[in-house]
Amino acid sequence: GQWARMDNSRNYHFLHYGRMVLDTIPPGSLLLVNDDTNCNAVHYVLRCESHREDVDFVRLQLISFNWWRRTQLQYFPNITFPGSRHHPHDPTGFNMHTFLSHNIHTPRGRKIFVAGNWKSGDDSQAPFRRVPLGPAALVLPP
Repeated sequence: GQWARMDNSRNYHFLHYGRMVLDTIPPGSLLLVNDDTNCNAVHYVLRCESHREDVDFVRLQLISFNWWRRTQLQYFPNITFPGSRHHPHDPTGFNMHTFLSHNIHTPRGRKIFVAGNWKSGDDSQAPFRRVPLGPAALVLPP
């Protein structure tokens, strides 16, 4: 009856999408994600399936909250967060241009990718180019 029509226990689209995002980027990359599908699919594959644990994964919408740095920074030792939070109008915060500038040139040559849109309200990343490489785009310096 009703359950049979609603049963998604064999629906693997979300899993396959998360794997596809992660499998198209090089080892050791930094992946910035926005939008629910990108965030949740990638988060599930990384944390529940332990797939591509070499990738640092940052949810753009979460780094704008005041509590984020205090509770989450310890999990991101390889990433520089150049202020209290991602908020271009907070004097102690940082904009995306500053974040990208601090993280795009690292000693080990880390690549930065973004899946989804940039967070609205901050257009500072405009000088950086996005080169689509599958479901995520490579971020290149100006």
